Amino acid sequence: RNSRRIHLISRHPIKEQQFDTHQDWMMDLAACQRIKDGGGEGRPRRQERFDRCSCWKERRETIAQERVAGTVTPALYRGDKGLGWAIERGAVDWHQAEVLTRRYVHDTVHGTQKRKRMELTLSCGNVITVDEVLLATGFGKKRPGGALITNLVETFGLPVSEFCGFPIVDEHLSWANSRIYVA
Repeated sequence: RNSRRIHLISRHPIKEQQFDTHQDWMMDLAACQRIKDGGGEGRPRRQERFDRCSCWKERRETIAQERVAGTVTPALYRGDKGLGWAIERGAVDWHQAEVLTRRYVHDTVHGTQKRKRMELTLSCGNVITVDEVLLATGFGKKRPGGALITNLVETFGLPVSEFCGFPIVDEHLSWANSRIYVA
């Protein structure tokens, strides 16, 4: 039997949902037109309201409100051997928390050999020691890209939202009509 434990750390409760936002946001203009041609409404109201809004602060608030954090697909969560099953049976230890600190510690194996492990302090109060971090996903609410993006903004005077610091892009995702595109 393997004595290693699998730990899943997530900031939010796990929510089973196909996408991390409402499907209305997934429709491009061609799909909207096909729906309209077939007798449907066409473009979703969410997209219409968003396009009419010119205030970057309101737009960022809409994005933050519409995004559903902590989602996993039904295919991953359900059924025998799914994530929900593994958590219920203790095969995966789930911690609803954030990692506050990490530090490297050394373990002695068979009296002499040492291996480097990581000790994680979690916001829920738990301290866990792990051999490795296999996957870390998700992102915070601050602008990604660190010093690279900050340097671009300062050097080239590229516009960013005063509300959140994210780039202000056009409908083609071009930043300030430059050859820089945001994905």
